[in-house]
Amino acid sequence: MAKDKIEEVSEALKAEEKLKSYWYIMDLDGNLHEIKAEDGKIIGFDFTSYPNLEKFARYEMAKKRVYEMEPPHIELMKKLEMVDFEPASDSGNLRYYPAGRFVKKLLERYVTRETVKYGAMEVETPIMYDYNHPSLKRYLHRFPARQYVVESTKKKYFLRFAACFGQFLMMHDSIISYRNLPMRLYELTRYSFRLEQSGELAGLKRLRAFTMPDCHALVKDFEQGKEEMLRRFELSKKLMSGIGFKLPDDFEIGIRFVRDFFE
Repeated sequence: MAKDKIEEVSEALKAEEKLKSYWYIMDLDGNLHEIKAEDGKIIGFDFTSYPNLEKFARYEMAKKRVYEMEPPHIELMKKLEMVDFEPASDSGNLRYYPAGRFVKKLLERYVTRETVKYGAMEVETPIMYDYNHPSLKRYLHRFPARQYVVESTKKKYFLRFAACFGQFLMMHDSIISYRNLPMRLYELTRYSFRLEQSGELAGLKRLRAFTMPDCHALVKDFEQGKEEMLRRFELSKKLMSGIGFKLPDDFEIGIRFVRDFFE
């Protein structure tokens, strides 16, 4: 393989292999329980009444994203003629038949309506960005994801994996008063792209091209940030419940921090 064709991998993704993580369960009284995997079991917390939380913890701690068997929904999405693989495209880029597009469109409308009601302003941003843009390049190396890279007029661009880039650049170029805060921007990205490894792809569960409702809020201080976090949490519960999930049975929460923020 030619040297200039070797896949560029972000520093964050390289660091993932060496990263040491510490895992905690916070109970309803706010107590932290450090958990560890030992001899096939997770010790440090009694999961007896929380089987779904245990499954979630096992999945996250294993850091294993390769599927050993085909998820059952793949047969269903084909049988109902909703979604299928597209042989003429890259893996993880699917085609939606009329029934699948109809259901997807209803979900998109619902999520957008509720997010705008929460106070977000809808925007639209590009799907590709300059690979060597000073601030974006730094951000690329902080996010553990593989990117699609395209070339145009002898410049390299990467396909976005979220709407962060466009929304942050838009806020940066805006004149914003403290009276405007919290300032919430929202985009339903169709599409976002992550060049997941082939063994990690699994029908609708893990894709290389996907639709993503992405919302960012600019706040004035830490306290307003906490208030916004709680509002987002309630919005997430409302959306999940509206789609048909049963709460709290179908809902587990995981938050990832770097050590400095955690402390």
